Amino acid sequence: MIDVRDERHLGRYTAYHGGRPVGCAEWILAGDTVVLPHMQVDAAYHDAGIGSLLMRRIAADAVDDGRAVLPLCPFSRTWSRRNAGSGAGSVVLPGELGVLHAALADSDPDLWTHARTRAPHGPPTS
Repeated sequence: MIDVRDERHLGRYTAYHGGRPVGCAEWILAGDTVVLPHMQVDAAYHDAGIGSLLMRRIAADAVDDGRAVLPLCPFSRTWSRRNAGSGAGSVVLPGELGVLHAALADSDPDLWTHARTRAPHGPPTS
């Protein structure tokens, strides 16, 4: 069983299998927009639906919080396009970057610094 955990306090959502992290999605709040710059799934779990589970959880939480989602990584963009209108929430596509610029003006710059300085790619090890 896959357990998707809300770890927004660490800037991510993480999928666990048997207590071991197998995928994560970076999550940054910019104003009222959830920005998804990167998603990574362990190679052994490709095609297991981990990315979709992460996106469904992120989208559900965004809807509950009244926020839009800006998918920047290729997987999250594709998933968002395919699931538009399915209750996945309000999705801002990269062509609508004016929303991102407005959100950035209202966001905490420390969040963006934290995202850029995290260890590159791969599910978290803790």
